[in-house]
Amino acid sequence: MTYSLDMRQKILKIRREECLSMANVAKCFGVGVASVMRWSNNIECIKKRKRSTKIDIEALKQDVEEYPDAYQYERATRLGVGEHCVWYALKLLNVTYKKLYSIQRQPQKNALFSAKRKINTRKRTAHWCLLTKVALLMTCRALTDTLPKATAVLALMIGEPKAAPM
Repeated sequence: MTYSLDMRQKILKIRREECLSMANVAKCFGVGVASVMRWSNNIECIKKRKRSTKIDIEALKQDVEEYPDAYQYERATRLGVGEHCVWYALKLLNVTYKKLYSIQRQPQKNALFSAKRKINTRKRTAHWCLLTKVALLMTCRALTDTLPKATAVLALMIGEPKAAPM
């Protein structure tokens, strides 16, 4: 936010009359020291300029119509600007290029790929189940001294024939 010209003049007038330092004046009026220093050099407001674009938007529109498949660096050389300038202007115009490839994947390849994927998933699941059963079997056999029925329960779960009681 800019301070009014009247306020800046009063602050600088009080500074001169009372021979205060810039830091003291800034502290008294609640403004920044850098602002007081800037006002002592130039009291006028510095207005910000709007971002200027080098590229002529109408010329770019015409270039897009004439050369729809041109690269941005080609447009930049034709219009006499940088590539980033062309990119920014095309973004403002909402011009995008999404290339559509005429070569499409054949459905048989996709079907074969998904079938192989399903088979691999089934194999991994079967391996996981087998590892889990083996781990359970080893745990239960280790506990057979304390739990004699665990072997029979495990055998029913796995599908092995019942072990003869000892």
